[in-house]
Amino acid sequence: MFLLDVNVPEIDGFELLKSLRESGDKTPAIFITALNDVASLACGFDVGADDYIKKPFDFDELLIRIHAILRKQYNSFNDEIKIKDFSFFIEKNELYKAKVFIPLAPYELKLTLLFFKNLDKTLSKEQIIDELYYEKEMSEGALRVHINKLRKVKLPIVTIKGIGYRLASS
Repeated sequence: MFLLDVNVPEIDGFELLKSLRESGDKTPAIFITALNDVASLACGFDVGADDYIKKPFDFDELLIRIHAILRKQYNSFNDEIKIKDFSFFIEKNELYKAKVFIPLAPYELKLTLLFFKNLDKTLSKEQIIDELYYEKEMSEGALRVHINKLRKVKLPIVTIKGIGYRLASS
């Protein structure tokens, strides 16, 4: 989650978010700024903001808005997404099986997040690699290793032959 201000030295928040969006970054972003005119509000949303909060603001309101945006990414109105005996808690970014915490390595956690955001949707191998490993090269073989580690905890990941993978809710 990006929390951005508009008036900062060197580059303003509008320019920064615009360049991030142009580079393909989809990280949710909220502007927190003293600029309260409609033109600034419009500019904030035009460059890709998910929300815009005018200063002064209430910290509890900011947390409420952050949680709402995070749930929206998972197409959920709740903090907990359940499939079979698994529970994924969005705010804590944690996976549980039958109420037992499952510790995951960073790449397995990223992969789990991606699957829960796209529950019951087939993701191509290329989509997964592009989404998760944009900062470095990743092979399909390495992806299979991470998928197999998640399958060892019985996460219901289905292989769609020749295409990719899907996290099945039923």
